[in-house]
Amino acid sequence: MKKTEKQLYNALLEWVETADSTPSDPDQGIVITYQADDGTLSFWKDFYESDFQSLDFEDLSEAEEALGYDKIAGVLLDQVKSSPHYTEDSAKNFIEYLEG
Repeated sequence: MKKTEKQLYNALLEWVETADSTPSDPDQGIVITYQADDGTLSFWKDFYESDFQSLDFEDLSEAEEALGYDKIAGVLLDQVKSSPHYTEDSAKNFIEYLEG
């Protein structure tokens, strides 16, 4: 599972680096949902009303610059791992989704 977790972290890191993560409505944050066969493996992180609220960023681009992509990917990985549907199979499917 550790190898899969590392692959998932790398996929999230690449997604964070390449995705257009500045939403038209700053309050919407970053949203990705993946529907797996055995349930929904999803994560949602709002940088304005969550772990980073006290840092008072104007938008996600500013958050990315201040925090670094690795920190953001780590937070998203922690959130994905906390899903009740998180298994090695669902993680592998999610990696494919992120890389697709």
